[in-house]
Amino acid sequence: MVIDGSVVGESASVTQSRGAVFTVDVPAGSHDVQIVNLTYYEGQWEEHTIENNYSIDCIYDEVGHSFSKPSKFYAVYDLDSGSYYGWKKAPKVN
Repeated sequence: MVIDGSVVGESASVTQSRGAVFTVDVPAGSHDVQIVNLTYYEGQWEEHTIENNYSIDCIYDEVGHSFSKPSKFYAVYDLDSGSYYGWKKAPKVN
């Protein structure tokens, strides 16, 4: 996770089917947020993007998100049911 251009946290390396959870502290106020899903392929980490020959982009960018209290961000990237990302609980994926 990148806040205002600085890396502030990352999840552990897990298989895509397991998913990951991680926590970062962000000061109150307005911040730019970027979350990038990386994939380990042929010995290298790369962004999971269409440009890198994946079926979907797994990147979230938001300018000026206002943090006033603890918040949770949810991201689900699913080829069958579609992608979801946002600050409200993600729908269940079958």
